[in-house]
Formats: sequence, C-alpha cells, structure tokens
Amino acid sequence: MESDTSSDVATAPATTQQTADELALRVADLEMRLLEVLALVRQLPGASAATEGSIPLHDLSVREREVARYLSLGLNSATVAKELSISVHTVRSHRRRVYEKIGVHSQGELMARFQRLEK
Repeated sequence: MESDTSSDVATAPATTQQTADELALRVADLEMRLLEVLALVRQLPGASAATEGSIPLHDLSVREREVARYLSLGLNSATVAKELSISVHTVRSHRRRVYEKIGVHSQGELMARFQRLEK
C-alpha cells in the first residue's frame, strides 16, 4: 500500500502556521498575566510610588486587557476581532473604553505605554 505523502506536504505549512499562531496567542496571554501581576505588585504596601506612566490594568475588565494587549502589539481591530472571536464593533467599543481608562488617545500612545511598562 502506497502512502500519499503529497497531502502531508501540502498540510505541513498550514499546520506549522497554526502551531505558530497558537504559540503566539499563548505568549500574548502569558504577557497579559505578567502585566496583571506587575500591576498587583505595584499596589502592595511599600511599593515604589514612582508609577507615573504605568497602566492601571486593575481598572480594565479581562476582555479590555486582552484587547489592550493585542492593540499594544500593533494589531488592528479586525485582526483582534478575529483572534478573540468577537466583532470589530465590539473591539472598537473595548478600544474606546481602554483609551479612556488608561488616558491615551491613539494606538501609538497605548503601544508606548506598554513598552515603558515592560522595561
């Protein structure tokens, strides 16, 4: 019995891309959790009062944090919607609330705030 390796070869790139996408999502999730922990640590008694420029993640809902993280990576609303299986309209609503709560006016500002937080 001959095996059909052509179908295996044809699906290999898709499988590799799917695996890469899944890993990217897991990394983004872990990064978000780390940022949440950092926000909690900053609230501890005796924590440095020098938190100017920090992001008040504790003020964001879980979904707002997810959207904020994806936006901070430079993803557009359509891509975020696809990754989170929600509508573009919902992403835009979360985006507006995130901007209000964090005090930024653009995705570039949001990205800069996250970059400072990660350093």
